[in-house]
Amino acid sequence: MRMRSLGTFIALALGASRCATSAKAPASTRVATGSDGTAVLLLAGEDDFARLDLGPLEPASITELRAPGGAHVLRGFPARPRTGESRDHPEQTGMWVAHADFDGHDVWRDGGAFATEHTLRLTRDGAARVPARMAWRTPDGERVCGERRTYTFRATPDRRMVDVVVRIEATGSGLALGDAKDAFFAMRLSDEFQLRTAEAEAFSSKGARGDRLYGDRARWVACVGTLAGEDGAAAPVTVCILDHPGNAQHPPAWNARPYGRVAANPFAVTAFADDGAPLQPTVLDAYEMMTLRYRVVLVRERLDFNAAEALWTEYARAE
Repeated sequence: MRMRSLGTFIALALGASRCATSAKAPASTRVATGSDGTAVLLLAGEDDFARLDLGPLEPASITELRAPGGAHVLRGFPARPRTGESRDHPEQTGMWVAHADFDGHDVWRDGGAFATEHTLRLTRDGAARVPARMAWRTPDGERVCGERRTYTFRATPDRRMVDVVVRIEATGSGLALGDAKDAFFAMRLSDEFQLRTAEAEAFSSKGARGDRLYGDRARWVACVGTLAGEDGAAAPVTVCILDHPGNAQHPPAWNARPYGRVAANPFAVTAFADDGAPLQPTVLDAYEMMTLRYRVVLVRERLDFNAAEALWTEYARAE
């Protein structure tokens, strides 16, 4: 089902910005907000691009994301399940932000960052920007801290790009971000990216591949799969997840698994070492703010190491 058929929404016209890696003319891009006010739907020209869910009852998450050509790069389950896909790990909800030890609370498997308000802004350079206020809550509803998050969406004929900026705000009692494996900026990719699939591959800026990505410290991770677009034709699609050089603990440890979960973890100091070294939580003082930045780039082609590195270099220079 195409996203435009989901209820009534208001469409706004804007021109997409030119991605630095694309020599083609920008595509027409439209943005729409759901009639219930809890979802932002994005279109690249006439093509579905993304769905950002910001309802008050579930943690904020991008639950649908498409590459040029219309291929789904995120698993739909549990929020938007598709026929025949895997059903494991229901806590892995598309593209999301979570942590297994957030001030002593496991908000990786339950709880998390809930949107309390959001707006939609169309920028002069053709991007769609969604600033949101978040409240991090425990599984039983206790508020842990606040956050300001901004999602920015851009499209060209051969690129889709999502920037996510997370600004965590400690309370007057401070905040401890645990040295845990399960965190932080995460994606559960479509089953076609699973490494048991012959045409799938994953590699990092450090040169690690496959199983060796688990705990690897790298500037970026690229995942490649062969997916069918809306026209039914199968083609390679590359998803590049980029960590900003200004982030804490850059380059981060990657909690990447062969079944399609990829997460950039700035808080894992010794968690992946498995050598008995003491854990080292990241502590924010009273009212201190921490900013973390990430970019996801979607391309309908099989990118190599040099092309992925060029995307990261452009991101590092732009921010």
